[in-house]
Amino acid sequence: MFPKIGVIDLSSNGFSGNLPVSLFENFQAIKKIGENSGTREYIAGDYANILIVTTKGLDQELPLVLTTYTIIDLSRNRFGGHIPSIIGDLVGLCMLNLSYNGLEGIIPPSLHQLSVLESLDLSSNKIGGEIPRQL
Repeated sequence: MFPKIGVIDLSSNGFSGNLPVSLFENFQAIKKIGENSGTREYIAGDYANILIVTTKGLDQELPLVLTTYTIIDLSRNRFGGHIPSIIGDLVGLCMLNLSYNGLEGIIPPSLHQLSVLESLDLSSNKIGGEIPRQL
């Protein structure tokens, strides 16, 4: 399921409940990194010419988004519960936005495995504890 998907934007919806672990288990493209390291491939279709990414309220235009630029944006929903540690398996993830939900607990230590992560937004949740040193 979802063998090639690289941009997942389910932001600003009415989703609620716990973040389903099964959602993150199926993103095979985000789990694989460097398979085509010598070539550059770009996203086709509606995202081919430009993509506007909003991070911390700032819009960024990204012309020709690389397929290796992988994004999960589940912000501005009503998700609760803990952040699934399985997200750490998505080693190709460049941006993760889980802001403005009802998430609680701690930041999973497994997120240190996200070595190409450029942006992590967990703001406006009920997360406690310490920020893992590995981040």
